Formats: sequence, C-alpha cells, structure tokens
Amino acid sequence: MPFAAELDAVVLLVVNAAQVRGILFGESGLAAHLKPGTAVMVSSTIAAADAQAIAVALAEYQLLMLDAPVSGGAVKAAAGDMTVMASGSDAAFARLAPVLDAVAGKVYRIGSDIGLGSTVKIIHQLLAGVHIAVAAEAM
Repeated sequence: MPFAAELDAVVLLVVNAAQVRGILFGESGLAAHLKPGTAVMVSSTIAAADAQAIAVALAEYQLLMLDAPVSGGAVKAAAGDMTVMASGSDAAFARLAPVLDAVAGKVYRIGSDIGLGSTVKIIHQLLAGVHIAVAAEAM
C-alpha cells in the first residue's frame, strides 16, 4: 500500500465496526502503512465502545482518530452538506478541518472523549425511530 504513507487523513464511512476494523487492522491493514500523526475520521454509525477500542488500536500506530458519525443521507452527502457529530482531540479536529469543511454543513463538536460522537448519533437514531412510531400511531 505505497500510497498510504502519503496520506494526511483517512475517512471511513462503511456499514459497521467490523468493516472499520477490517480496513484498518485486517489483512491489508491500512493503519500499519500510515505515517504517524495521520488522522482517521470514522464516520460509520458504530457503538461508542467500538469507537473507543478502534481509537486505542490506532494510537498504537501513533494515529489520531475523530469519532465522527454523519447524518443527512445521499442528497446532503452529494452537496457536501452532511451533519457531523464529532468527538476527538484538538489535534484530530485541526488535522481534519479541511475534510469537515468539504463534507459538512454542520459540525457538532461533542467533546474530546472518543465515543461521545457515536453516542450522540445513536441517540439521534433512536429519536428518529420514536418520531416515526409516533407519527404512525397518529395516523
């Protein structure tokens, strides 16, 4: 993976934590090929505990992580107008600022603890589900 050493940032937006781990630490192991200080933005909707474990594993390679799940769907993604619920270090936010500017209309900086972004996204999803159920009952 010769290109990996040239990257300053990586954005992962896949289905689940297993896919995130597979890309970063699996057979091809992207994390092992990134230079120290590279920032990894995990935008998949995953459990906070998974985000924390991934951050610990990335730290072993001296890589930064931003726990940054997104909301908005395909239309907003195409327009660069996603909503990002992010948590991570000041260094991760600074390194990923150009990426966040490109993909997000709104960035909610939840805090520095990895897992807070994922927690807010899960709450967002639960509230959306409740609203759908309430609307269905009202009909």
